[in-house]
Amino acid sequence: MYYYNIGFVILCVTLSLLSFLCSGFTVLAHFKIPQLLKHPGSLVVIICITQMLFDLHWLTTIPAIWNKINDDDTCSKVAIANGIWFFSTWNIVTSLSLELIVKIKFPLNTAYTFRIKIYLIATVIITALENLFIYYIGAPGPSRLDTCAIKTNSLAEYAYCIILFGNLPIMWVSIFIVLRNSAAKNNKALKSLTLVIFSLTITWGMPTFSSLLRKFFGNYNIYFDYFSMICGSSSGIFITICRLASPQLAAKIAEVLCQKSKKIKANKIELNDKKALLNHISLNSFFESITEVTIQDILYGLSLVCLAKGCSKIHYSYSYKKQKYLFKNDDFASLTQYARINIQKIKDIGIWEYEPEIFSLIRENCNMNADQIIKSICTEQNFHSTQNFNTGGRSNAFIFSTHDENILIKTVTREEKYFLLGILQAYSKRIINHPESKIVRILGLYKMRSNHKVCFVLMENILRKKNQALIFDLKGSIDNRFVKSNREILGSVFKDKNFFDMGKRIEIGSEKRNEIINALIDDSIFFKKLNIIDYSLLVGFYSEKNSYGSRYYTDGLQGNSYCIGVIDFLQDYTFRKKLELIFKRVKGKVNTSVCSPSIYSERFIKFIKGIFI
Repeated sequence: MYYYNIGFVILCVTLSLLSFLCSGFTVLAHFKIPQLLKHPGSLVVIICITQMLFDLHWLTTIPAIWNKINDDDTCSKVAIANGIWFFSTWNIVTSLSLELIVKIKFPLNTAYTFRIKIYLIATVIITALENLFIYYIGAPGPSRLDTCAIKTNSLAEYAYCIILFGNLPIMWVSIFIVLRNSAAKNNKALKSLTLVIFSLTITWGMPTFSSLLRKFFGNYNIYFDYFSMICGSSSGIFITICRLASPQLAAKIAEVLCQKSKKIKANKIELNDKKALLNHISLNSFFESITEVTIQDILYGLSLVCLAKGCSKIHYSYSYKKQKYLFKNDDFASLTQYARINIQKIKDIGIWEYEPEIFSLIRENCNMNADQIIKSICTEQNFHSTQNFNTGGRSNAFIFSTHDENILIKTVTREEKYFLLGILQAYSKRIINHPESKIVRILGLYKMRSNHKVCFVLMENILRKKNQALIFDLKGSIDNRFVKSNREILGSVFKDKNFFDMGKRIEIGSEKRNEIINALIDDSIFFKKLNIIDYSLLVGFYSEKNSYGSRYYTDGLQGNSYCIGVIDFLQDYTFRKKLELIFKRVKGKVNTSVCSPSIYSERFIKFIKGIFI
């Protein structure tokens, strides 16, 4: 051996094999117990798989294997493969850390699937760049332990340290945020993931720190070097211990793997123990709990706004007005008339309303006063159904419907907030002066601060009784506009290609048809003038006549009814959208969903003329 004695190398190889087996067992446990795979369990599985592949590089220290690959060319190729698994593992751990930060800081951001795709794409790209850099400086080759990794005393050892320590701040920040978050402290699944991140920062960071000490200080205590290498070779063992070590989870694993649940005493779990088990293995319970708390805070805050008796502080910006509500003890006491609440828990809620006078006019035009809003929002049914949220659009905005289905609460991004404020004067005039318009009515724009900061809009609910409707979100394009669904058709949202494949058309009387088409054309022209794209026509097909007293409903010719409204209009034709259009054109796509406002409007108008008969 090059540096370490043979006994120490055998120990490292043995630990690496145990690490390989433990990581494999963790992967198996995730697939055998579906709760473990719930978000973000898939990231842990990927970490374990890449960890297993990296553990195999210790086998190259075995003389019989080493003698076959110890030439520079072969060892360099093996080292590049090892580098892929090494950097992939480290980057996925960073992704897991980022996901914990995002979810704790932005609990209503439910775009899990989208973020996972971004993490994986970023991991592939960054890993490729890191390996290309190592290859470019000619550093893959035999290491200090005679493994094929990074050449000893090469420039790449410094680059390797920079890469590892560059990601450490993200991981430590995620750990710090979890430890500071009061809701996170009671969730053992979150703690287990935090321990996974922490263990990897130690087991992978120690060898790196050791190599830096060796380079800068030369001779130092060799036993620290031994300790750091033992940590590095046993990282998979620590992952398994951190992720799976709990009595409840051990009992569940024994039940699943042994298939002898009746004979295993530990598996006699009552309902409360099952909840404890979910707390140990599923982050969903934590994510849903902080989302639920945030929803409740929004409902409480909006209710207090309706109850507040003129107590507010006005803030003026260069382009908009913002009003902060200051609540009195009487307001909190009044709230208890509508729902059973702990007043102390909501006294720290801060809520701001943007452009209150304009939105007050809109609410008045929609015959929506404070009493109606509070009756819709502040009910026990709403607080009990705060987990029944949904996501909408490509932005995966959070959407919550009140129990009476009169009002929707939808989160908006910072860009959408400022865009709405920019078009608010024109938008309010359009919907107030033209009551026939099918554009959804936004009743208020708010910012709330409690445990989290969130911006959201209050809006009319276009679609009632959605589980009785066949729903379509239509843009007039078939590019990437198809939904595969094995679920119940009623209540699911389909898109343009589904609409044509199902042979659907809107059949209403000629007079009403012309009225609706003309209103939709005027709405589209209005959007074109404001440089708006990506708006959708939301259509609900009901088998029976249902008016619900709403401006968006109309009767059909076959004893049925339709819900028709325009949604998702807070998208400006930005430079990013122009780049997206160019990219799709380069790929050969012609009829893309993204296009200029004028072309989008022309296509939209042509489309709506064709779907009414």
